Amino acid sequence: MKYQFNELAQQNIDFTNEDLVKEYDGKQKATILDGLRLAKELEVKPQDSIIEFGPGTGALSIAMAKMCEHVYAVDTSSAMLEYITKSAKDNEVRNISTHHAGFLSYEHDGQPVDLIVTKFAFHHLPDMWKAVALTNFNKTLKMNGRVYIHDVIFSFEPENHQASIDKWIDEVTRTSGWSREEFLVHVNEEYSTFSWILEALIRKAGFKIVRSHYWSEAYGSILCRKVRELNC
Repeated sequence: MKYQFNELAQQNIDFTNEDLVKEYDGKQKATILDGLRLAKELEVKPQDSIIEFGPGTGALSIAMAKMCEHVYAVDTSSAMLEYITKSAKDNEVRNISTHHAGFLSYEHDGQPVDLIVTKFAFHHLPDMWKAVALTNFNKTLKMNGRVYIHDVIFSFEPENHQASIDKWIDEVTRTSGWSREEFLVHVNEEYSTFSWILEALIRKAGFKIVRSHYWSEAYGSILCRKVRELNC
């Protein structure tokens, strides 16, 4: 029997048409210019091949494609992928391929890649399945290839969770287009984890953490590098 987490069931917003995708895009406020800044920060090179898991409306994938050889955009929402295809065409970007899959179901058909990126998507997996996804990353990357995770990552003490989560939700709902109810869904039904747990899972999967940055008790980013092959 093959054990498989149902990633499709984790779409708490049903992106079934372009209007819903545009609404999401307006709340996220992601731009290609922001993506270019991150791609430069990650030192994307012209010869690189890159996978982005959970690319949303594709701003980062399109930005990276302008700087590298090829981008594989992997998402569980076919409507999102259709939006990316249209946006890539509008931006005269031809080196993006879209793939309807998730962290666990994606099967890479090609040479190992240089970089895997995911922003605000890894929290859809429980910790056990995060560990499985990280082992998949290891198998898909070249030696010394890198993974960049940018997400809701909790760095408060567990005993302070009530006050810290209240503070986070109060702040973010004042400055974004997201409602308190939407963030309560994130806390109660999704799987953001603690920084110390995520960092341990990353190391267990054969990676060395290059840098981590937690700019609040609820947000962080981790850049890591593959330093060993897994025996699997």
